[in-house]
Amino acid sequence: MKKIEYLVISLLSIAIVVLFVLNCTKNEQEALPEERSLSEEYQRNIIVYVDLDSLLLNYDFFNETNGNLIQEYEQIKNELTRQHNQLERYKSDLEKKIQGNIFISQEIVAREKIELIFQQQKIEQLAKEAEDEFKEKQNNLNRRMADTIL
Repeated sequence: MKKIEYLVISLLSIAIVVLFVLNCTKNEQEALPEERSLSEEYQRNIIVYVDLDSLLLNYDFFNETNGNLIQEYEQIKNELTRQHNQLERYKSDLEKKIQGNIFISQEIVAREKIELIFQQQKIEQLAKEAEDEFKEKQNNLNRRMADTIL
């Protein structure tokens, strides 16, 4: 008789444990849809802040395109520097000729000085145009990259 009592008690104990486990897992499964709906609601209302500068620096396409743009600007800058150096040599040669009285008349000296001033203005204008063009291309690149990312 005692064996039957132990058997019944153990079966009831196992049944209680099984029911408890089933009840707990059922409550967890019912709670999950609420958590999902809350997380979905949060996902719809989340505002994300992105630092475009940091993102662009790590964006390979931007780095390549920006590198090409900078390289192009450096070439133009080197060409302008070369022209400026030529103009400085021409200016120093002109001053030496003026000091050595090589020119026949003051009219020729005046023409050479006017030509020198004209060349200086031309180089300054080219430098300004190159800088403006570079800034415009840089702004266009930044807009294109921002559009690509967003």
